[in-house]
Amino acid sequence: MCFTNYQDFPATGERMSLPPSDPKYNTWTGSDFIDFFKQRAQKTYKGLYGDEIKDVEIESYRICWDASTPTHDFLITSHPHCDGLYVATGGSFHGWKFLPVIGEYIADMMQGTLDDEYTARWAWDKEGGDGHSANPTYQVVGDLQDWIA
Repeated sequence: MCFTNYQDFPATGERMSLPPSDPKYNTWTGSDFIDFFKQRAQKTYKGLYGDEIKDVEIESYRICWDASTPTHDFLITSHPHCDGLYVATGGSFHGWKFLPVIGEYIADMMQGTLDDEYTARWAWDKEGGDGHSANPTYQVVGDLQDWIA
């Protein structure tokens, strides 16, 4: 599931979604885990494995903090306002599986040889956009602050 964590960012004075700085929001065990997430994880687990896991208890839970873009495409581009700064981030919560091959594309971007189609798709401020979402199952369902407040 996808959710935000909006908070004030003192460095810029903006409100933005950021991973919490408190490490307790990375791995929870026992009663420290937020009930909403615990129930959601158990429902998903049982939905995937059915009765095969009826006697299996989840001992700990983990949240993987990831960056997402509106279209779920990567951002692999130079920063538009800082010469020499390159960005490789974003995606759709399953971009980690591309780590073994994505370096080639990042190197191409930095050398100015990235294919035009990828340059346009992975741009910082891409033109237009058709509103597509690579994985519509990952829509924002709420904000962490609503569950921990």
